[in-house]
Parts: sequence; C-alpha cells; structure tokens
Amino acid sequence: MEIEHLFSVEGKVALITGASRGIGKMIASQLQENGAKVYIASHPMDEEENIQTAKELQCHSLTVDVTNVDSIKQLVRDLEKSEDHVDILINNAGTCFDTSLGEIERKDWQYIIDLNLKSVFFMTQQFLFLLMKNATPENRSSVINIGSIAGLENVGVNHDGAGYFAAKSGQHHLSKVLAGDLVQQHINVNTIAPGPFETGILGRRGIDYNPDMFCEEMNPSGRFGEAEDIGAAVILLSSTAGSFIVGETLVVDGGFTVSSHHSNKWITTGKYDE
Repeated sequence: MEIEHLFSVEGKVALITGASRGIGKMIASQLQENGAKVYIASHPMDEEENIQTAKELQCHSLTVDVTNVDSIKQLVRDLEKSEDHVDILINNAGTCFDTSLGEIERKDWQYIIDLNLKSVFFMTQQFLFLLMKNATPENRSSVINIGSIAGLENVGVNHDGAGYFAAKSGQHHLSKVLAGDLVQQHINVNTIAPGPFETGILGRRGIDYNPDMFCEEMNPSGRFGEAEDIGAAVILLSSTAGSFIVGETLVVDGGFTVSSHHSNKWITTGKYDE
C-alpha cells in the first residue's frame, strides 16, 4: 500500500473533547489539515472559545460536560444530526489541581477522577454504537485516550498532584481493558502519553516559569512538543498504518521520561488544563 494511503485519515469523522485549546486544538488542527471531518467539543463554560477555535480551524463546534453522562448522551444526539458514524474518538479533556496533600478537598479530588478517568469510560460507552457503525477489519475505528507521562511508573510522583497522577495511571490501564473488549468489534483503543508541550496553560494560570530553561535543562530534545508531534501520533493510531496497534501507550515526550536528567519539577503549583 502506498504511504499516502497507509497513513490517510481523509474523510474520517473525528470527535475530540477539550479541544478549544492546548493539545486538543493541536490534534484537531492536524486531523483537519489531513482531510478528516473534525468536531471539537468543550465544556459549556468554554463554548465561546470553542466556537472561535472551530472557526479558526474550519471545523465543527459542539459542547459537552464529559463528567455528566446525560450531557454525553446529548452530545451523541447533537452529533447524530450531522453524522451517522464516528471513525475516531479522542478523549482529551482533562485537568489537574496542584493542591497540597493536606489541603485538597474531597470535591476537587473527585472532579479530577471524574474528568480524567471516568469520562473516558462513559464517552467510549455512549459513542460505541457510532464507532461500530462503519468499522470493519479493513477500516477499523479508533479510540485514542490522551493520558500523560504523569501516569507512567518511571516518572517521579509529585504529591501535590497525586490525584492527577492516579487518574492518568488509571486511564492508561483502562485503555488496555477497553482495547481487549473492543478489538473484536474492529475498534482499536490506545493511549498517547504526552510529555512537555507548550500550550500556554501555565502562563494563563499566573505561574512563573522559564520555558527556555525548561527545555534546556529538563528535556533532552531541547524543545517543547509541537502540533505536528502529537498529530503524527494520532494519525498513526487512527489510520491503516496503526491498524495492528492495540492497547498500547505511546509516549510522545522527546525523551523526557527516559533521560536521567528529567525532573518532576515541571509539575508546579496552580491549576492547569490539557
């Protein structure tokens, strides 16, 4: 098979949560540029930003609170007004409260788990019939869950972000369980664990950090991840090229986690979204 067909996502219908900004927006831009029909869905509080992003990328805007099953069901109904199937579901929405171990409240901990872990299960559950609709052995549907290197066992735990670390680790394992359940339905489930990507979140949260120092001292690649880096991973997993990759966690971090020089100082205080 020629390489342009092997890695093609042309005409595929893709839904990405939490894509008004950050990594989700990067993924949406790359899928859109490569011919997919892209829908981005963000929380109703971010609706205006989501609409602007959709206009910028020339894709379609929807809203959803992924922590609420009724809202997910409404998202399905909204999408069905335009589409009768989904080829690519990307569960990207996530957040973290870096509150100290002794100060984090139960409601914040629960929200971290609901958004980063439980939503992945219920989004996949509710979109299952749309994912199955066009799926065949030759044209498999894809669920890609955006985890984090924070969920890997070889990254030091920052106790101020313990809920996030636990949720992302759980998400990685959940992906494997779902992959085993759905592979015979011609649906591949995989995880991407991004490392340092410059999404502007830290600055928006008023956190003082030096991006140049971050790259030079902490990441052996000497740079942040870019849209093409995360986009290439998504295209691999959602195209024919990745049809035999099932239940894997693909680390996209420029060598951060395998380098003896890495540090978990990149997890700092404040609250940031992916």
